[in-house]
Amino acid sequence: MESILEIILFTAFGIILVGTGVYLTIRNRHITSYGIKTKATIIRFIKEQKRDSDGNINLYHIPVVRFKDHHTDEPVEKQLTVSQSPKKSHQDIAIIYLKKGNMY
Repeated sequence: MESILEIILFTAFGIILVGTGVYLTIRNRHITSYGIKTKATIIRFIKEQKRDSDGNINLYHIPVVRFKDHHTDEPVEKQLTVSQSPKKSHQDIAIIYLKKGNMY
């Protein structure tokens, strides 16, 4: 009886992992296919402290970038949700953005 429960739990966990991977892959392909590729300039960094699972506090420097919206030619400032590697202020980086309504 326990082995059946273990098999069901293991299978459910595997399906969740595979489903998450498929969703993230589809989302990434959608952004790279339909997103607008442009250059952005890092204008500043926001310091953010986050606690990890061990209880340690880590300091992150999250970049805020400025780029020109290709639809309106208006400058846009946005805080990035991820940063690939440390950069410097006033450095140009390549970005891909999707605009839905007034959201980027």
